[in-house]
Amino acid sequence: MRDVIMAHTNIRTSHSLSQFPLATSICALLLLFSWSEQKGFAQAQYVEDALRYTLPNNMYSVRQGALGLAYNGIADDAAAAFTNPAGLTLLPAAEFSVGLQGLFNNNTSTYLGNTFVRNSNTIAPSHLALVLPVRVGESGNFSFSFSYARESDFTRFDSLSGFNTESTLISSWVDGQRTNNLTNNFAWRLKLADTVNRRFVTPVRNNLQQNMSLRESGELHNVNVGFGIDITPQIALGVSFIGTFGELRSFRRIQEIDLQNRYNRLDRINFSTVDFFRLSYAELLTQSVSGLKFVIGAQGRIGEKTRIGASCTLPLPTRINENFSRNAIARFDPITDSIAYNPTDSPTISYLFSSPFVFNVAASTHLDGLTVSGSAEYMDFQGLNFQGGNFAGAQLDANAINVAARDLLRTQVRVGLGAEYEFAGTPFVVRGSCNYASSPFADGKADVSPLLTGAVGVGYYLGTNGRLDALYRVNQQNSVNQIYEGATFRSTQNLHLVAVQYSVRF
Repeated sequence: MRDVIMAHTNIRTSHSLSQFPLATSICALLLLFSWSEQKGFAQAQYVEDALRYTLPNNMYSVRQGALGLAYNGIADDAAAAFTNPAGLTLLPAAEFSVGLQGLFNNNTSTYLGNTFVRNSNTIAPSHLALVLPVRVGESGNFSFSFSYARESDFTRFDSLSGFNTESTLISSWVDGQRTNNLTNNFAWRLKLADTVNRRFVTPVRNNLQQNMSLRESGELHNVNVGFGIDITPQIALGVSFIGTFGELRSFRRIQEIDLQNRYNRLDRINFSTVDFFRLSYAELLTQSVSGLKFVIGAQGRIGEKTRIGASCTLPLPTRINENFSRNAIARFDPITDSIAYNPTDSPTISYLFSSPFVFNVAASTHLDGLTVSGSAEYMDFQGLNFQGGNFAGAQLDANAINVAARDLLRTQVRVGLGAEYEFAGTPFVVRGSCNYASSPFADGKADVSPLLTGAVGVGYYLGTNGRLDALYRVNQQNSVNQIYEGATFRSTQNLHLVAVQYSVRF
């Protein structure tokens, strides 16, 4: 059963914030934030679930990805359905576009003085979009759009190792015990801890070799139906309904080994005999997610050169169905002696959370082939709201999780600047952007740097109706991540994205 049920026995860390965004960009960050008390830590797991599924790491089109958040100030092609659907009315003809992307995650981690570099790659379709405009008279227009986008990719591999002289996973199980019931405590069940003078103790507290690995896979998809309409020649309104669905699979393994054969004798002060050699602990988390987003937007056009826009995403429910299992085996000297503990797999947990309110303002201006755009966005993570789940033998404490969310999180602010330039007399266009997103965590709750994103792109017109676009984008973020209470590592995440797109208007 998950942390909220048995907080004293489950050491599941926040398996991913895979991935953490800026505007429509994201750093592939696996955020394992610390939480001092076991009960609060358990509730923080659910807060982390909400962050994982509300912060995308992909783009909605190659052009939009190159312009970043600043695209919202332009919003005049199929990607507008995701950012500001009012911009759909700017399309003079039907548009079809399709894209392919490669995500290359470079993760540099430091643990116990050792540095590890791990890479994981994914190549997949990025989006598919169709916009159908209908012109009414000379100045009126309304448009329908139908789009698919791969919102997030959770592919991740990480591994760490080192000789820990300060703590152990075993001691964290003992120190984290909050009740007198030891039935489901791993250290107790594996005979690595005992009660002495009414104290729950273990001698296996330090000087072990630790090997840790984490593998994640899965993705989050969007299906979008959008509509935009010109109210006047200068003002347009739009609305989009976005369905999200996807899954996450996360496998974590930790080994602790007594390489120095320290634990081979009778400890008459704190414990009975423990001839410990090796602990292997593993946990598997699978989640499926489904939900809705509702985006409304407005766009004003000042002459032929300037646009201003505003959009907001309204909170709607997202459902997560989760299965979580874990097991461990302890080996002793001689190595043939072992004890295994495999708790009964938890039933599927199903719970809801409401996505945060998002408000965006943007503007752009065009002069002699150059378009400059800027945008700012406000995302209120304090508005996250959880509702109770359904699973046997326990009840989700939604109120406690909501309290934890308000304590852990704050408003996130994102800003982006971008530009696009068409070379006169040539079929080439270039574009680029820089973006910044503050951490969504309150001060002192998580050591996570702001997310920085840079992107460049190029387009090549194929006649009068077609265009090929290419993109390179990189995100960077630093964080301190928790393995278990008492052990952390520092991570620098760089997510490189390369994508190509073909668009045609007809």
